[in-house]
Amino acid sequence: MKLAVIDDPPEPDQTGFNKEFERRRKANPDFNGGDWSAWGAARVALNEKMKAERRSGWLARARPALEANIALQKQRYAEETQKLDAERELLDEAEIQRREFHLKHRADSAKEMEQNLGYIDDLLATYQGADGEERLSAEFKDLGEAHLMRGNRMIQRLADLKLSLLDRDLDSPLSEEDWGQIKRIWEESAGLIWQKHSYKLVQKVEHKFDVQRFIEPAIREDLLDLYTGDNVADVPLGRALIADIETRVRSLGRGARHQIGGQLTPIQSELSQETSRVLLFQISTDLSLGWQWGDMRNLYVTMSKTDLKSERFQNVEAWLEFH
Repeated sequence: MKLAVIDDPPEPDQTGFNKEFERRRKANPDFNGGDWSAWGAARVALNEKMKAERRSGWLARARPALEANIALQKQRYAEETQKLDAERELLDEAEIQRREFHLKHRADSAKEMEQNLGYIDDLLATYQGADGEERLSAEFKDLGEAHLMRGNRMIQRLADLKLSLLDRDLDSPLSEEDWGQIKRIWEESAGLIWQKHSYKLVQKVEHKFDVQRFIEPAIREDLLDLYTGDNVADVPLGRALIADIETRVRSLGRGARHQIGGQLTPIQSELSQETSRVLLFQISTDLSLGWQWGDMRNLYVTMSKTDLKSERFQNVEAWLEFH
């Protein structure tokens, strides 16, 4: 499990940073010619040098940078709206919808930035004075270190619990007390921490380590073992619950499913007309097992009917389908 906290001051004016970086890069002889490794090293060195220079003053740059970004978003919105109006009669419906969606996203972004101006003002008021930025940076460090201590303590407690559970009968279900202990370890990991935010610059939030994503795959694996095993009558879950579990493990998010053989479940409608290939299996997005294909869609493995009949499995093909 990787634990991380804010280790560098945020950069509120990324546009200004990038412009200054390019100006210096063009003026630096280290970027003129030479091999790629030397060029890459020079780029890293320049980036680190500029970050070190901008470690102070970042809080004062926050509001002007956000105001400039709002103005830029509104300017581009106006320009793109004017361009769409001028070209609308020449565009098909799909392109019009694409551009309108992009315009809505830009307008929503500008609106969110404007709402966050008040948040920046509150942040400046809370940490005002010559030492305001220094106090805020110190709080990053203090809360971050406390966060890491909680995380390391949680990791050790979970490791001890794991050893304790491995000494028991692994075929027996966890007791309510066992689950309660896991839940307490998870809940006790909660605490305040500063996080970087695209428009708010930084925000203080309650953070809880995500133990659930490690537990869910194990639960799902156990349930599938129960469902596919021969000892269903002996499971303490009961037949009614097993029947309910069966319907759930057969159908995953968005109605998709894992499947061996049969008719594939297409994302693009034209695939439903495919008759020359045989579906060997399809794997849907299954977050509990850590699988995600594109925008939560499917992985297909197929081969032609001729290849299947001749057992030419070297010609198997796999592809992803998503929007």
